[in-house]
Amino acid sequence: MKKNKNIIALMIIVIMSIAIRAIFINNKKNVVEYNTKNIILIASDEQFKQVYNQVFIGKNDKMVKDYKAIEKRANEILEEPLCIHEIDEGNRMLDVSRKCKETSEILGFMIKVLSFDKNNQYKEIDRYSKRLKEELINVSQFEDWHPDHFLDVAEMTYGVALGYNWIYDYLSEEERNIIENGILQNGILPSVDIKYERSFANSRSNWNPICNGGVAVGAIAIMNKDININLDKINNYDITKKFKEDLGENIKEISSKELCQVVINRAAEKIPIVMEEMQDGAYEEGIWYWEYGNSYLTNFLATAQLSLNNTFGLLENDCMKQTILFPIYMTGKSSNILPESTTFNFGDADEIIVNTSPSVWLANQYYNDKELARIVNWYQDNYYVNKNIYAMLWCKQEYKAENISNEELQNLLQNINDKMYSGTEVAILEKDKSDKQGIYVAMKAGQNSNTFHSDLDIGTFILDASGTRWLEEQGREDYNVKGYWKRTGERYNYYKKRAESHSTFILATKFEKYELNNTEYIARADQNLNANCKIIDFKSDNDKSFAEMDLTSAYFENESEAKILRKITLDKIENKVILEDNINTKDKCNIISMFNVSEDTKIEVDETGKIAILSREVKQEDGSILEKQLEAIIQSEEYTWNIIANKPLNSELTNVDMYPDFQGNLDYEENSKLSINMNDENSINLKIEFKPK
Repeated sequence: MKKNKNIIALMIIVIMSIAIRAIFINNKKNVVEYNTKNIILIASDEQFKQVYNQVFIGKNDKMVKDYKAIEKRANEILEEPLCIHEIDEGNRMLDVSRKCKETSEILGFMIKVLSFDKNNQYKEIDRYSKRLKEELINVSQFEDWHPDHFLDVAEMTYGVALGYNWIYDYLSEEERNIIENGILQNGILPSVDIKYERSFANSRSNWNPICNGGVAVGAIAIMNKDININLDKINNYDITKKFKEDLGENIKEISSKELCQVVINRAAEKIPIVMEEMQDGAYEEGIWYWEYGNSYLTNFLATAQLSLNNTFGLLENDCMKQTILFPIYMTGKSSNILPESTTFNFGDADEIIVNTSPSVWLANQYYNDKELARIVNWYQDNYYVNKNIYAMLWCKQEYKAENISNEELQNLLQNINDKMYSGTEVAILEKDKSDKQGIYVAMKAGQNSNTFHSDLDIGTFILDASGTRWLEEQGREDYNVKGYWKRTGERYNYYKKRAESHSTFILATKFEKYELNNTEYIARADQNLNANCKIIDFKSDNDKSFAEMDLTSAYFENESEAKILRKITLDKIENKVILEDNINTKDKCNIISMFNVSEDTKIEVDETGKIAILSREVKQEDGSILEKQLEAIIQSEEYTWNIIANKPLNSELTNVDMYPDFQGNLDYEENSKLSINMNDENSINLKIEFKPK
């Protein structure tokens, strides 16, 4: 009897243990298990095989050219040293992460493509795999991937995971363990610490898709592996409430598989937050950050689709389809950087054209819209010169530009001209996207200081004509300069970030002062930091298109003080742009209208002061030099042009003794720009015509 009681007691203990364990597991309510044996990152073997066939069998000229460019870079990487754990002056390790990521992309791509060479004719595969293996093992043994700047972790996690997956069969079990441990300990684990996660999880900036997506790709790469978790690291982490809810309070009992699943789920849950910021397809942080954020978003979705057969409903969000054409609308007609065109680079961006592989992948997902895929692939073939591995893997050959007749192309492109993005308050005026010698005008209203990459640029516009850019954006300053990320502080001591460096207005007496940390540095904002200006009217037709912006709140607190309207019209018949500014203020004031003329442009003003001739020599594709000109004619009787230096008007901002850290403000004195002074007035009607000669 006693024996039976002991057996019963033991059974009760076992049952209770099972029940307790079941309760713990059930408490992990958000852990969705993904059961898959096929972990595929970015592209399937079939997609790599198509590249091999196009390059080595079909001899597709464009694919061969792109492949040769990638092969050249791969051979250069073979001679470069391994990455080292190095933090730069901006407290980032991002260059190191990107170097590792590039090594994985380029060498991994070459290895995957050449794996279809069954006769082993191309011996380079052994050198590529050896070098990539060395790099992956090297960085996986770093002490960390610098989580204090989490972009460093995200890009490194993605790069290591990609290389690991693409050369998996070339790695020994011991080598796999080293790399898997690096992905888990240095990539995935830090992301559950609240002090790191708070920088990206709920962000409305590019940090959201980059960090969530990059770490999630790492999680997918090792999700089927049982890896020992470093409990010492966990003990030092302040685990987020979200993870405790998903995994239970006893975080130490978590397995690596469970952790990977929750990280994947987090990405699926959090990425839609930033998608809310591009509901009409535009990206408030500008074209560079459209590419940066959406590259990681589409890389995550491509991987989840192939490995998990799941895109989490994100493709059903209409903004994903609308954003496909954003970089195409943002591409102008300037060939200042031959053979590429340039973009409307507001905010922290350079004007060079961006990679649009996110658009390629997204366009191919909407398989019923073949026209969309053809437009994107035409754009890739004709505008983006430096192809990358993603575009090569994702472009469907049946949609390539060479398969489209000129007539079909024109029909496809007829609606890719005028565009208004109401969320970002950006408007584009253009007659024919395929005509690189035509006129392209892009303008911006919107909000000041609403992103970390915003300028005080409300009212600015750029102008392309005759294959060159005449009015431009200055682009970004050095990211490491003092106070650059303080949006209500020193950022606006930097000329490139101020209204006076853009083609918009400044009020001569309008400077808001912000004292910072009781130091001598004073930021001088020349537009209201909280301004939010709208495009109040927009019209597109075959003869004339226009956009009108209300810029009042950029300079005045309410409309009882003033009303400032700027209207820009593209006359498609007469091939000219008309700028009309109507300003009415309660009290008389001094307003200066700035026109940021492109670098290397010669400016001459005639004896009347009404006509400015802009001239520049442009290198043609055949190597010849052609002089091009643009006339800027003031139609208003009372105003004339001034030629001024392209530098801050306020002398304090050029005083290196007073502002030693603002050295960047001295870089512009050799260039010139145009301005119009409107002094002591309260009713201004300014009209200017811009016409290529």
